[in-house]
Amino acid sequence: MPMEEEAMQSKEKAGRRNGCNPVTKGGPVSMDHVLLALGETKEQRELRIRSLFNFFDTASIGYLDYTLIEAALSALQIPSEYKYAKDLLNVCDANQDGRVDYQEFKRYMDDKELELYCIFQAIDVEHNGCILPEELWDALVRAGIEIDDEELARFVERVDKDNNGVITFEEWRDFLLLFPHEATIENIYHYLERVCLVDIGEQTVIPEVISKHVHASRYLIAGAVAGATSRTATAPLDRLKVVLQVQTKQARIMPAIRDIFREGGLLGFFRGNGLNVLKVAPESAIRFYT
Repeated sequence: MPMEEEAMQSKEKAGRRNGCNPVTKGGPVSMDHVLLALGETKEQRELRIRSLFNFFDTASIGYLDYTLIEAALSALQIPSEYKYAKDLLNVCDANQDGRVDYQEFKRYMDDKELELYCIFQAIDVEHNGCILPEELWDALVRAGIEIDDEELARFVERVDKDNNGVITFEEWRDFLLLFPHEATIENIYHYLERVCLVDIGEQTVIPEVISKHVHASRYLIAGAVAGATSRTATAPLDRLKVVLQVQTKQARIMPAIRDIFREGGLLGFFRGNGLNVLKVAPESAIRFYT
């Protein structure tokens, strides 16, 4: 037996011992790879998808609408703010008639499971059929997301249903199957942030271990831009206020506006805004990040 084949079989056996299901089939990624990763036959998968459709179709009318999707997601105990019911309806509803029949639902499931398998394989660099915590950490870092050990453990714990410390494709699929947006590692991380929100009375807070850790520079830049934009948007009103305050006669708005325009045109309304932006941008950036 060639050494490469022997090593592959050894890795496959080790993976299965850990509850993983490594796929050694070559060629372009297809539904056959998904079936092998899930340990399902086509018939078993068809039954699973049909059962899920029936779970949504509580009215037994043969199609899903927004109300049925919303109710099913509520039954799955997904927080109401983050159920994506409307998005899920839109992405499944191929003919845009406001309804999702079984064929449309199955087409979404086919596409989503293939998409999830591809990103699972990209993260599983050891190709042992499981995502190891260190592999997940590497993938997050490559996406520009920095997390500490505690946050990584929380991420794995959230997806790892049998608590064996690794994520199988079945667990990965179950966690993300109803996420209607593109399954990039960055989107998945932010989805995790959102579904882990804990309601406390009327307030909603993110647990400390699921905090924002995309590169700090992104938050600083976003804060600076937000502050500068806000200051620029209100600059004409600020300029008008200053002019009205220094008028010696009775202050009137329309004559003041005409005076500003006569002196400097449209740019006259933004006089002094550059200094205001330079002052507010750093402050806004720091406040936004912290």
